[in-house]
Amino acid sequence: MCSSEAQARIASNVFRYLSESSDWWEVESKICDKCSTHYLTGKRSKDAEAMLLVPLSVNLVLDFEAIESILSCLPSVAKVTLALQDGDTNVVFYDVASGIVHPPQQVKTTGDDEASTDN
Repeated sequence: MCSSEAQARIASNVFRYLSESSDWWEVESKICDKCSTHYLTGKRSKDAEAMLLVPLSVNLVLDFEAIESILSCLPSVAKVTLALQDGDTNVVFYDVASGIVHPPQQVKTTGDDEASTDN
């Protein structure tokens, strides 16, 4: 993951974005004692369920193992939202959950030029 200082800066920027620009409710910044990962909790609206967000740089390379590592280290929730920051203001959100599976392999059927998926 990012260095502790870089992740703290990104977490601060995403916190500010959620609190000031996006009108989220009850946004709090936290640090996981187990893995020292900065994360945020908050609600998209006043009556919504609280969400757990992990602020990361958009330049961070994430594979399935890195995502599973993030999910296993943080407090147990059904899903985590990755808040990927590009620059100082742009934030893109991706919901991820445990049990990620690779998409099915594409296979060619006999006599068919089109690829189909193997379900």
